[in-house]
Amino acid sequence: MKHGLAILPLIAVAACSGGGNGIDAETRAAYDWAVLEAAPDAAPVYSEVALMGCRMSGGEALCGSCNTTVAAAEYDHVVGAILEEHSLGRVDSQGRIRVSVTSEMDHADFPHNGSRAGIEAAIADAQAWCEAFHPERSEVITDRRETDIATGDDE
Repeated sequence: MKHGLAILPLIAVAACSGGGNGIDAETRAAYDWAVLEAAPDAAPVYSEVALMGCRMSGGEALCGSCNTTVAAAEYDHVVGAILEEHSLGRVDSQGRIRVSVTSEMDHADFPHNGSRAGIEAAIADAQAWCEAFHPERSEVITDRRETDIATGDDE
């Protein structure tokens, strides 16, 4: 389990956090939507996005997030957390803001034993790791734990 926090990612996320930096509420809501839409699209069993905030860099918004993901059992017994910075410099044909570039700034893996209790504990550890970056809010994108997690015999 990695719990160390790199100095540079922490500084970069701190720069993304807080204040509006000239971003109005409507634009900020569109940025949040774009970051949430960029969450893992491989239909994980569980995924949560912690939104860190946005800042303007030149004419482009940079937003931070921390994604917590649980894959199906065949993809190892681990909960992953990834701290990312997203560049929102593109608009689709319907005028919606889209994430152009995503940079991974840090990550951590939280192993579990495949039991329901082990998975819940690993998710809690990943959420605590993300909380260390002071997200403004968290959104659960996918939660299919009741139907899709293969748990062993030891419930």
